[in-house]
Amino acid sequence: MNKKNIILIKRILFFICVLPLALLFIFPMIWMFVSSIKPEAQIFEDLSSIKAFLPPLTPINQWFNNYIELNERFNMVGYLLNSLKYSLIAMFISCLLNSLAGYSLSRMKMPFKNVIMSFIIATMIIPTETTMVPLYLIVRGLKGVNTTFGYIFPFIVSAMNIFLFRQFFISLPKELEEAAKIDGTNAIQTYFLVILPNCKSAFATVAIFSFIAVWNDFLWAIMVFSDVDKQTVQVGLQSFMSVNPVYTGQVMAALTIITIPMVIIYSVCQKYIVKGIAHVSAKG
Repeated sequence: MNKKNIILIKRILFFICVLPLALLFIFPMIWMFVSSIKPEAQIFEDLSSIKAFLPPLTPINQWFNNYIELNERFNMVGYLLNSLKYSLIAMFISCLLNSLAGYSLSRMKMPFKNVIMSFIIATMIIPTETTMVPLYLIVRGLKGVNTTFGYIFPFIVSAMNIFLFRQFFISLPKELEEAAKIDGTNAIQTYFLVILPNCKSAFATVAIFSFIAVWNDFLWAIMVFSDVDKQTVQVGLQSFMSVNPVYTGQVMAALTIITIPMVIIYSVCQKYIVKGIAHVSAKG
């Protein structure tokens, strides 16, 4: 048996072992989506059989009745668009600010930069809940209550993201900057034209962490937004769950809507995330 056949057999065995585990994790998501397109009574009728994972036999144009009724009752699309807007804005600003901080702490000459980095890492042990009230007072003092700026303010800088960027930048060869300097570029030009194109995996990792942090946030949104039209999808879900009658099909529709962006962003950025975390771990 040659080497190629051995590798092929190993891959087949690997997939045979991993497939049941993957199905175990994906079954709840399948049930959630299938339930969201079923009439209320049919959800409970099919609950104890394999039909719970199979789509209904009703016409396809009736599958999304729960979604339509959900939006009519609670304007779920509005909540979704709000969360999407906040998450994307925070993601881009976070990537920019944290990467600049990581770059300066890894490549530029400055006094006490290792001490500064130690203090930044030390802030990671502080529970988020203990900073909520001071953050709110700061945001209120900046007239940021009920504004996009006030909401994304705590998410745009993260000690973890700065550390990830710093570790990634340290691993880059210094010859890149030296070649750029010979070509006559300054520090800012070097950062945007040379460093950034070589750090896609680091940016993808930080981007998804930042997006998820904002998308899944509930407590800070409750504190900052009193205007219902500006609330996030997580707050909308909580409001929806507290109003009677609560329909299981509409609950599943709401959960499906909230889950879709996460699935998309993981699917698109998966290879970059794995590469970025592996790279930073190896260099750590």
